[in-house]
Amino acid sequence: MLGQAVFNAINGLAGASSALDWTGIIITNFGIPILGLVVLLTRKQRVVLKGLTSFVIATAIELGAKAVWYAPRPDANILVTATNSSFPSGHSANAFALAMTLYFYNKKIGIPALIFAALVSISRIFVGAHWPIDVVIGAALGIGAAYGVDRLLENGKKKAKNRK
Repeated sequence: MLGQAVFNAINGLAGASSALDWTGIIITNFGIPILGLVVLLTRKQRVVLKGLTSFVIATAIELGAKAVWYAPRPDANILVTATNSSFPSGHSANAFALAMTLYFYNKKIGIPALIFAALVSISRIFVGAHWPIDVVIGAALGIGAAYGVDRLLENGKKKAKNRK
């Protein structure tokens, strides 16, 4: 199975190097706050609103999915402990919701943010918290939330301008 092979390749690196282990743990634990800080540092009210709204929507859908569909977490090299359902990855959903918000605001900031969101997602497999499908669906969820919020708010902005 491809998912198992990808999981084994990424998670199999856990324990090989203490520096790599700590890097994976740091990215897993602090990746989302870092992306959130970058959103705040734009100092643009509209970007912060879009980022926060995308984050909340992605979280709500992710938690709803976990409540409906329980999926066991991997039983492998575990560097962090997680107790709820594995599917979908909330870290991936939230990281990509914030990164896509930054991408819609400014591609020069957004492209590195998307790469960093991908590292957050990969770190979830590395630390043994998620299967590859969990992070792929989580990423798609975050991207979809950010896209929907961006389109909704931009269309609302255009409609408000047309009323003037």
